[in-house]
Amino acid sequence: MPRRHQLSALIAMTILSIAMLVACGDDRSEQGAATPTNDASAGSTSESTAQDDVDDDTEPGDDTDPGDGELPDACSLLDPAELSPLVGDVEPEAESGTAIDMLDFSQCAWETDDTMVVVAVRDGPARYEMHRDNLPSEPVDGLGDEAVTMAGVSSETVGATGGRTVSALVGGRTVVVALRIEGQTTLDVVRPLAQAAIERAR
Repeated sequence: MPRRHQLSALIAMTILSIAMLVACGDDRSEQGAATPTNDASAGSTSESTAQDDVDDDTEPGDDTDPGDGELPDACSLLDPAELSPLVGDVEPEAESGTAIDMLDFSQCAWETDDTMVVVAVRDGPARYEMHRDNLPSEPVDGLGDEAVTMAGVSSETVGATGGRTVSALVGGRTVVVALRIEGQTTLDVVRPLAQAAIERAR
């Protein structure tokens, strides 16, 4: 082959080799550039997911009480002058907390050898509905939004026979007033206490 042709072939092969190297280099650059982009995208997705999780955990209203505020202190719902004829100056036993159904309650009991007075306030209507639907109760007019009465003492953590309980729905809460004196206590005896406690619980 003439020298000129050999030189032309060599130049052509050199140019072809350079072109191939450039092309391969471009492919590697594109692949290398794609990896950080994907990583950044994955990081962005992770951050977005983490932010979504935070948003899910802090929904509006989580730090506020959905009810009508704190329950009133059950011991404050009856005046000492109203209790004195029944229990004298005995000290009340207060109890408050969260019941098994996760609803808050406040309860107060005054007890002597022969007399027991119990007042309880409960979040929600569940306790009232239980008294109304599951116990032998009778409706009572003129107390709270709705009220029933039943024999015995039925309160949050206190129960006894020989007394009488009034359970009332008051603005979405349950107010329970129970009284046990010697013998069977009648509604006429419990009603004034229930009326006073319900009015103060509103």
